Amino acid sequence: MYRLSNVQALLWTCLLGGWLALMAFILWFPWNPPKPQSKLPGYVVFRITPKSYQLQLRGNSIDTSEGGITLKAGTYLFQVSAKGYHPHTVRIKVDGDDATILRARLRPIAVPVSFKSEPSKALLTQNKKPLGSTPFLGPIVPGWYTFRVEKQGYVGMQRDIHIKPNRSNQAFTIRLGGLARKRHQDKAWMHWIPPSVLLRGSRPMDIKRTQHVCKKHRGSPCPESWFSSELPSRKHKLRGFWLDRWEVSTQQYLRCVKANVCTPTKYKSRSMEPAAGVSWRQASTYCAWVKGRLPTEAEWEFAARGPDGRLFPWGSQWDNNRSNHGRFHPQKKRSYTDPQDGFVHAAPVDRFRQGRSPYGLYQMAGNVAEWVSDCYYASYYREAPKDNPEHRRTPCNTRVLRGGSWLSPAWEVRTTARQPAHPTLQSPTVGFRCALDDKPLPSSKKRTEP
Repeated sequence: MYRLSNVQALLWTCLLGGWLALMAFILWFPWNPPKPQSKLPGYVVFRITPKSYQLQLRGNSIDTSEGGITLKAGTYLFQVSAKGYHPHTVRIKVDGDDATILRARLRPIAVPVSFKSEPSKALLTQNKKPLGSTPFLGPIVPGWYTFRVEKQGYVGMQRDIHIKPNRSNQAFTIRLGGLARKRHQDKAWMHWIPPSVLLRGSRPMDIKRTQHVCKKHRGSPCPESWFSSELPSRKHKLRGFWLDRWEVSTQQYLRCVKANVCTPTKYKSRSMEPAAGVSWRQASTYCAWVKGRLPTEAEWEFAARGPDGRLFPWGSQWDNNRSNHGRFHPQKKRSYTDPQDGFVHAAPVDRFRQGRSPYGLYQMAGNVAEWVSDCYYASYYREAPKDNPEHRRTPCNTRVLRGGSWLSPAWEVRTTARQPAHPTLQSPTVGFRCALDDKPLPSSKKRTEP
């Protein structure tokens, strides 16, 4: 076997050691030596929230009006503070002849905030986290939050609210949907319909459900052309308003007649039955007498269907026992009275409690069709404005009726159904209810009722 001599072994050892030394030199040698530190100063740029901050360096205040300062190269410790915020310390390294950004976002200090609701003793949540019942007073860290107020028997109300720093008197009042108050002139209860976004008109799924109802009661689906005036379905913003719980009754209307403001109705009815047989102008006169007005078509629809877009005031499934309506005779192609709901003609305005709308309004489906303020235009939904739509026209030869009557078949008492009518029409199937803008009610005493 071949063996290395001592000289050869020494030689190989030297070569190996030299190779290792060369590799170490290549790996560790600073081929890019550090540049000599510049003697020029650096510039510090301020990026601090909030804008009303104060800055200190070594206990001395710094002028921040220029948005930055010039400093020699080195490491600095800045103290940042602002009224209503927790102070913060920032350490930065300033390089010569270069710009450095000083970033800081101060945490706001919690401020006292109070919440009230109408009615009171409602559950208040902040970003879905329960805070307690109203009235509520507690510290909240400033910022944007989603607050929601809920109480059984009312429609919950949700608002995005900005809690501001440095303010100790922040107070908010939220009205729950369906809040009821009594009117002075005719003793009518009105319910609060909060500001919201209305999905007006019929969606494809609504038309399919309606055709199913038609097939069940008519024997065949209704043609889609019957619903063309309810298209397209669009979103609209609505202001808050008040709307009557019940249709205006004969007893209430007679008060206006006795006050020599209203003219008598064409048809006689019992005191608690709706004031039927009134023209559009008679209805408008009555609402003006109680310091109100007729609701717009969009307002009426939102009050009837609610924020979840119901097909009927009580939900999206038809129920024979929740409204006073008629039946359709397929052979004669017309509606007839239907005593199966308990009434051959109009029912008292306070009946069909199970058919109330989400806001607690009675008989928004059936009983008597209701006048609204809008002029009728079949294609108006395509061009209506996004905020508080109301179709006004001079002259207005046709007005709108909503809700259907005791003579209407099931598909005509939907929340989206609309019918044209001449303003002078006086029919036993036509009545009305009044609306009021968001302002104090003309009543000496405010009362609430679930």
